[in-house]
Amino acid sequence: MSNISTTTTTTTNNVTTSDIPTELDLAFIIDATSSMSGYIKSAQENMRKIIEDIIKSEHCLLNTALILYRDHPPQDSTFVIKVHDFTDDAEEAKTNIDAAAAYGGGDGPEAVAPALHAAVHTLSWRKDAVKIALLIADAPPHGLDTNGDGFPNGDPSGHDPVECVALLAERSITLYTIGCEPTITPYRDFFMALAFKTGGQYIPLANCNDLASIIIGSAREEISMERLLAQVHEEVMREAALRGGPVDETELTRRIHEVMHGDGVKVRRLKVDNQDGTTNIPPITPAAEHLSTLANLKDVRENFTIAPTTFGGLFGITPPASTLFRTSAKKTRTRKSAPTITKAPAKRTTTPKTKITPTTIKKKTRREIVRGSRRSARLAFTKNNDSDDDDDDDKEKSTDEEVMDTTDVPIPSTVKPARMKTEVSNISLKDDELLDISQTRRLVRKCVARNKLKST
Repeated sequence: MSNISTTTTTTTNNVTTSDIPTELDLAFIIDATSSMSGYIKSAQENMRKIIEDIIKSEHCLLNTALILYRDHPPQDSTFVIKVHDFTDDAEEAKTNIDAAAAYGGGDGPEAVAPALHAAVHTLSWRKDAVKIALLIADAPPHGLDTNGDGFPNGDPSGHDPVECVALLAERSITLYTIGCEPTITPYRDFFMALAFKTGGQYIPLANCNDLASIIIGSAREEISMERLLAQVHEEVMREAALRGGPVDETELTRRIHEVMHGDGVKVRRLKVDNQDGTTNIPPITPAAEHLSTLANLKDVRENFTIAPTTFGGLFGITPPASTLFRTSAKKTRTRKSAPTITKAPAKRTTTPKTKITPTTIKKKTRREIVRGSRRSARLAFTKNNDSDDDDDDDKEKSTDEEVMDTTDVPIPSTVKPARMKTEVSNISLKDDELLDISQTRRLVRKCVARNKLKST
């Protein structure tokens, strides 16, 4: 281990690597069903701030992408996924998220699998960029918890979310899962496992107003972690060559952390002031780490146990009897009719939704299959970035496998079901923290996954 370098910058022709702009590809994958209205609104209000803060703090060349997902018919008849490929135009990114609306959803699980598949196969990730995908969700994919699932055998697209995440890892894309608690709490281990499979982490979110801080902090922490990856990669590959077989990730983590921590290696770390007095993002649980080793959703389902539905998730508050949880029951939706219906339907709670028929839709938007296209305009905040492509505003992008049924009908925002909030007093990013053992473990996991190494 003496050959591990703990220097985080190098010098070439009097220019340090920290002076070279980082390329950052940041993809947002967001559940756009009705229960997510508060989180989508928060993203809309803060998108420009998120982009500007990351660029200014990291001096990076930032591209952003957006994938929205709902569900398959008959659970939802609006769309399955909408894909906006990477752009470096801040105004285009803002326009894309502003056009999002929270609506529909059907049963509890959603079309997580097609969204992750699009993240792998449709988005135009840059080869040398730091690549981060942020999955913001409050419901599991189809096929995990079969109770109350309209597609208990898995997503009807045929895509497997676990296999898709393994491909993200192989392509050096780090997945952060942001769980909207308390509804996501029963599935926390699953979403932890997805993130850890790529070397990312699960972040609990109890207050939608904290979304922007979590996104900015996650991106900045990930960039600082990637700058340490070369040193860890060298040691992992050396160990793999010596063993000639699977590597012991736990032992590698211990040894690498001992050296790097002893040499005072520091990184950024996202902090949350929890009610119980702790500040760290929760580390991966043993159950989640085991799930992360499994190859497909079928194996995960057979080994998955639903977590106790304690209100506030990690904050340990017992829920009132009326609190809404996504376990075996269907989601409660409050839906408004489309504009062409003259008589408003009665508010629905737990009753099955009426399927949207063609008579409720006046017209459909134009659809265009777009493969590998991207805007080339560079981000600029000192002038207005008016789009010259007005005709592109209403076009949609699709994966080759997914058919997206979308409409031009303005869908009124759905009222988010009322729920108690567990307040988080502060979210911050510490710039001068010693590398901790969980971060070292994530670095080792990245190297193992990206090089398709076997581990014990």
